[in-house]
Amino acid sequence: MWPETDDDRELIRDLARTVVGEVAAEELAGFEVFIDDYFENLERPEGEGASDEALGSGLLDPALISQVVAYATGAGLMLLLQALRDAVKDEFKELSKMVLKRLLRRTPQPGESITVHSKQDNAPPSVVLNISIENMTVVTEVSMVQLAETVQQAIRQCGVPEARVEEIAGAVVRQLVQPADEN
Repeated sequence: MWPETDDDRELIRDLARTVVGEVAAEELAGFEVFIDDYFENLERPEGEGASDEALGSGLLDPALISQVVAYATGAGLMLLLQALRDAVKDEFKELSKMVLKRLLRRTPQPGESITVHSKQDNAPPSVVLNISIENMTVVTEVSMVQLAETVQQAIRQCGVPEARVEEIAGAVVRQLVQPADEN
């Protein structure tokens, strides 16, 4: 189950902190406490059934927003990790995690990159992971639509008001695919 290690949790924490700063900057003061509670329980955060007032205002409990972002970030990371695992097979699992973490921390090795592009003008964009492991280069691709849907589904599962789902999901996806030179 993700996250498996302290390093996994630290990556989610780093990415989630940036997203919370973007979608709910006022909640950053309590972020560390809220995120520690999430990692202690590692359960899907759930809202209180989003009242009509909450749906209209887009307000969320401060602890919930940090935990929802962490949960959605983990879901997006799992999709990217699975694509990478499929590309290099299970025997390279730990190397795949190491490279993905390096790319998302914006510290790639020469020849490694995360890019977003469309193969054709009308095609939806894809996330392209270009990695170097030992003397091997692997390129794998994940549809941006699939990544966005995975992250949105994770957020909806937490009971987040629909008015906030796209905003939070957009911030999570941007953190997952933002090139190193834009960070």
